Amino acid sequence: MRTAGRLILVSCLLLAAGGCSRFAGEWVEEGSYDPDGIFREAEGQRRLALRFDPPATVRYGAFVQRAGVVDHQSVQTDTYFTMQGRSVAQFGSMIARVDRGRLIATIGGDVVTRFERVRGKRIFPPAMVLPSLAKAGDDIKRGDLQAVASAQQ
Repeated sequence: MRTAGRLILVSCLLLAAGGCSRFAGEWVEEGSYDPDGIFREAEGQRRLALRFDPPATVRYGAFVQRAGVVDHQSVQTDTYFTMQGRSVAQFGSMIARVDRGRLIATIGGDVVTRFERVRGKRIFPPAMVLPSLAKAGDDIKRGDLQAVASAQQ
């Protein structure tokens, strides 16, 4: 029994050590600020946000500046892998590295984008949202609901 407990403890420690990553956490694309310090999004443009969940999952989506969160309808998930001693991460056509607290991403080999780490509250929606149990089906009409309500009285 003691051997099984030690085996579980060692397994957990190895899993925790292997899951550590300099990329872990949430990142938002750097933007431009006007002289008053107010962020200005380009017309029709939203900043990209990334969330690295070790050991190999990355979520990305459009950051809504006014709300301070990622639009849940824009979120997509992919896998990433690290190389060069876990200092470079790649997913899709994006290659990223952390330099002086900023994530620098090269997209398609020529576009360079910088991201700043998000501190404080989380900006990504939950990975899984349970369906609402209170929603009525589309086939129920207002008259049907009134008939049910009057029949119950």
